[in-house]
Formats: sequence, structure tokens, C-alpha cells
Amino acid sequence: MLEYATAAFQTFQGIGVLLPATAVVALIVFAAREGLESRRRRSADRRKKAAIKHFIGRELELLQGAIRSFRHALSAFRNVDEGIRTYVKVYTASSGGLRYESWDKGDDRKSQRSGGAIADVVDKFDARFMLEVATLDSDLYKALEPAVDEIATLKHVRNGFIEYAEDEDFRDGFTDYATRELDDIEASFKALYKYCTGQDGVPARLR
Repeated sequence: MLEYATAAFQTFQGIGVLLPATAVVALIVFAAREGLESRRRRSADRRKKAAIKHFIGRELELLQGAIRSFRHALSAFRNVDEGIRTYVKVYTASSGGLRYESWDKGDDRKSQRSGGAIADVVDKFDARFMLEVATLDSDLYKALEPAVDEIATLKHVRNGFIEYAEDEDFRDGFTDYATRELDDIEASFKALYKYCTGQDGVPARLR
């Protein structure tokens, strides 16, 4: 507080302002309080920014878990051997979540090839959150915005898997498209994760 009071006093001296002693003291105290409040706000903003970056990093880890789930699911679309396709079925599990299973045609489900959950894609970066980030740190907002756009694409990939799982006419084309999209999404998430955490690569986490 002393440094702010001293700066205020020197300012008044420098401009030759003649004020009553009580007024000078009041102005010095006001300037000192404003300086301290400004310091507290900057400190609070730094803590808030660190918390937001931590939150973004955690959400990216959860989204990476969804990407890993989709890559595994898309493998069920591909040919196992030349000329051999897998039959894929999407269904609702007893828990309410979506799952898939795949098996060779003609195997009457006795030798299931693979199966797993179709992960949900949850977007926690709503308009209110984005506005808060933009107000707090414009550079962080610029880094976050492309990744938010990719979340919408990730949702589209998930919906496509459900829609085309049992449609052989569209399945191969969708698999190639979805694989390319997942590569782009993952690259975007990696860049944002690096910005927020300083770490390379996004570890997958289950939601």
C-alpha cells in the first residue's frame, strides 16, 4: 500500500496541486486502495485463467476418450480380410447407452468379432463459457474456438456411425470420411491441449 500512496503523493507534488492536508490524505488513501484492488483483480484473473485452462484440458481428455471409442467402433466397419465384411448392429444397452457389436456374416453371432460402447459427445463449452473466456483472455479464446467447432463435427461422426452401421452401401464411404475427420479433430484438440497444459498429446479419459 505504501508504494501506491507514495506514487500518489509524488503525482500531486509534481503538478503543484495545493490541497488541504485532509484532502491530500484522502486522495492518497483512495489511490492506494485502487492500486491494491487492481492487484487483487489481476491475481484473481490469473487464478481464474488457470482454472479455466485446467477445465478445458480435462474436457479434452474426455473428448479424446470418445475419439478412441469411435476409432475402435469404426474398425468394425472395415473389411477383416479381402472380400470378407463384418455385420454391425447398434443397440441400446440396459443402462440406456448405445453399444455396437459386429460379427462375420453367416456366423449367426456365435463368434462375435468385436463390440463396445458408442461414447456420448458432451460439449461443455457453451455460449456463456465462451463469452467468459473471450472477456478474460482473447488469446485463449482464439485457441479454443476452432476446437469448439470440431466438437460439432465429432457429434456428426457419432451420429453417422449410428445411421450407417447397418447400411453396407454407405458404410465404406463413411468409414473413410470419419477417419479423416477424426484425424483433423484430434490434431485440433492436441493443439489446444498443448496451449492449456503445455503437454504434448491428449490422454484419453472416460466420462
